[in-house]
Amino acid sequence: MSVSRKREAALAILESSGIRRSNYAPPLVRFLWKMGFDVPPPHFGGFFANVLLTGTVFAIAWGLVMWAALWSRQGLAPFDALIIASCAGVLFGLSMGAYYAYSGRKHQLPRWTEL
Repeated sequence: MSVSRKREAALAILESSGIRRSNYAPPLVRFLWKMGFDVPPPHFGGFFANVLLTGTVFAIAWGLVMWAALWSRQGLAPFDALIIASCAGVLFGLSMGAYYAYSGRKHQLPRWTEL
């Protein structure tokens, strides 16, 4: 089965599970799909893939916002800002990876390889 057909099957399962669409197809994932990347919905993604994707995007976005709004005016060194944003990204990524893994088990979703 092709990746796009697997994604459609996964989305049908997620829709019938009662999980909100904004949760199983968040804006970042929908953006990646529109750009041509065949990533699985987060509930079907692996723990570490979810940690890496969500943590990286969060660290970059949050770090840039914090730098523009606060840190640059406070005189925080760029390296320190990078470390803080990276730590926040790791924590956020671990939280989201754990959430998607828990939600997948709670709703008894099959593994991506089983579709």
